[in-house]
Amino acid sequence: MNEISIKPSQQGQLDNLCGVYSVVNVVAFLYKDKPHFKRRALMNALLKAYAEWGPLEDMVTAGLDTWEMDMLLNLVMERGYFHQKYPITISKPFLKDRNLNVQEVLIRIRRYVGRSNSKTVRVVLIGTTIHWSVIHAVDAQFVYFFDSTGDQQARLSAFTFKHSNRKRVLHKESIYYIQRTKEGEL
Repeated sequence: MNEISIKPSQQGQLDNLCGVYSVVNVVAFLYKDKPHFKRRALMNALLKAYAEWGPLEDMVTAGLDTWEMDMLLNLVMERGYFHQKYPITISKPFLKDRNLNVQEVLIRIRRYVGRSNSKTVRVVLIGTTIHWSVIHAVDAQFVYFFDSTGDQQARLSAFTFKHSNRKRVLHKESIYYIQRTKEGEL
């Protein structure tokens, strides 16, 4: 057999759909006990919603800005079929906290996801300068992801609010607390 000297392209190398994948991954994680959840149907709904107010080529080539993520979450997850079938609660806790440093934000995220229990499941959707991802756990050293690229963890020290080519640059307006409260268990 001939050896191939190149590697195939991987999902995400040629497109910027991480924002859409992250929304699908949020719902998949929060509803992991519901095997009937159809990821492709949610992906299609998100793409269709985006196409109603902007060219899909823009999202594929440039990804989602925070205002676009806000709009997709509102149109698809906070109303209509997916809101009824897979209800979630979304908030942006750091919009008004101007004086927080990145360590304080990560501590708050750790507390938030750490309060997941049998009745409530919590994740955090984050947008960095180059990627959208889902945080499902944080410990003293690492942030743990449920991510479309396969990334599973990053050191706490890998995050910053300041422009950096070596770190994951967080934006306070691109941090979403998202939870599911299980039906009948309140």
